[in-house]
Amino acid sequence: ERIDKRDGSVFVKIQDGKLQKNWQRKQRVIYEKEFGKIPEGYKVVMANADNQNFDLDNMVLVSDVEEFIMNQNHLIKKDSELTKTGVLIAKLINKTRSKSNEL
Repeated sequence: ERIDKRDGSVFVKIQDGKLQKNWQRKQRVIYEKEFGKIPEGYKVVMANADNQNFDLDNMVLVSDVEEFIMNQNHLIKKDSELTKTGVLIAKLINKTRSKSNEL
């Protein structure tokens, strides 16, 4: 394991010989072990913004677009319930944008 000095994210070495593909975020490894493969275009965010709290209740699966919306609107908080509410808001914003584009 190694810790990213910028944001405290923990990375786990999963293989050798493929440079950056040798490492994955620890929350991804734990999440996939529990729930199966994470679909392309999705990632796990930490509900309480603590990149070293690997409790399954602290992990939320979001799409890349939803994470972008959450970051853009400051919806990731230190309070996990607020962040989980932020996920719902991001999903709603994303769905609204998708429906608007269909018109």
